[in-house]
Amino acid sequence: MFIFIFLSLWTLQVMGREEGPAGSETGVGKQCHHNLPPYCPSGSPSAQPWTQPNQSQLFADLSREELTAVMSFLSQKLGPGLVDGRQARPSDNCVFSVELQLPPKTAALAHLDRGSPPPAREALAIVFFGGQPQPNVTELVVGPLPQPSYMRDVTVERHGGPLPYYRRPLILRESLDIDQMIFDRELPQAAGVLQHCCSYKQGGQNLVILTTAPRGVQSGDRTTWFGLYYNISGFGVYLHPVGLELLVDHKALDPAQWTIQKVFFQGRYYESLAQLEEQFEAGQV
Repeated sequence: MFIFIFLSLWTLQVMGREEGPAGSETGVGKQCHHNLPPYCPSGSPSAQPWTQPNQSQLFADLSREELTAVMSFLSQKLGPGLVDGRQARPSDNCVFSVELQLPPKTAALAHLDRGSPPPAREALAIVFFGGQPQPNVTELVVGPLPQPSYMRDVTVERHGGPLPYYRRPLILRESLDIDQMIFDRELPQAAGVLQHCCSYKQGGQNLVILTTAPRGVQSGDRTTWFGLYYNISGFGVYLHPVGLELLVDHKALDPAQWTIQKVFFQGRYYESLAQLEEQFEAGQV
């Protein structure tokens, strides 16, 4: 077997040398160097036959300039009440996201297959209107880019009706307000049991909360279970739960009206943190 393999390799090497030296235009090694793997010729991406730079722009992500133009247009049309999404509270109006609005399939195929003029580039903006008499989530198509001149409400067209405000995702300011509510207002009510079980100290940094989903069990709910975890270094806090979870009702637009609906600690439910503390002091926990 060894002799057969050796002869086969020797035959291939001799044939390669006879058909042409490495780097010549003929022979096995015309694009190879001896003892080196073959390589592909370099070239500009635009020179490759499978790339279509003009047509690919049809589905390209929005550029920085386009995003800036959309935000400026929305600020102009929606008025001065529009708040930066990073600072917006539930009672504010803010832009949640802006992304490319894909063109209609018919218009896209007409452009790609038959050379028709490309459809207008448009953006889809999702706006939280917490400052309106009836708070809601609205989807707006803005175009044409890069110089928008119109916006169109497509919420009913896409969803069959208005989007209730309670369905919106959790954003930064709301998360920070929930964190402040739990640590500054609620946890001090159970300082004794928490200090005993996990070295809790008001104002300390040894505990953090993590959110869960879904935010409720029926239509109209905006309640979330938040679990407490030890604040260890690195990304692994979820591996060290304290055993305490809080069901927070944060549907109200005013964070001062948010409440704790249920407490779960070490396998048992309690109506409040105050009740948990009372039972701990009574030796029942």
